[in-house]
Amino acid sequence: MKLEQNYRSTSTIINAANVVIKNNRSALDKRMWTEAEEGEKIEIHECSSEREEADKIGNFVEKNPAAWAILYRTNGQSRVIEEALIRRGVPYEIIGGLKFYDRKEIKDIIGYLKVIMTPTDSVAWKRIVNTPPRKIGPTTIERVMRYVETVDIDYMSLDLPLSK
Repeated sequence: MKLEQNYRSTSTIINAANVVIKNNRSALDKRMWTEAEEGEKIEIHECSSEREEADKIGNFVEKNPAAWAILYRTNGQSRVIEEALIRRGVPYEIIGGLKFYDRKEIKDIIGYLKVIMTPTDSVAWKRIVNTPPRKIGPTTIERVMRYVETVDIDYMSLDLPLSK
């Protein structure tokens, strides 16, 4: 069964989608249609980099954020788009995933960088001490943190097997 009728998009969007589908050799033969009106013309913007693309998107969205939804093919594209929106103070929500800077692996690498740049950062050190897992328990972590504070050294001075 083919689901070809679209109830939300304008006929301009549906006609453009049909052209894309028609040029896809591996796509099933189908012709989408809608009873909706024509709608605005489609604009094509050529960009020379992902940053330029994100800035153009940010400029469009900034004018009326509630009127936009941004679709991207891969999660890797989200970072530059999110940064463009953040620079403009545009609120946004990621549907079906996490914001780039909320992802565990990103928080972990930022934790490592923080400890390198600020070796006294106990919050960052506590985040990374068991990333990847090193079987260091909570009691040992608390003892090390107390020791660092008492002796007034930084976490980079510790001779812990953090590379294993």
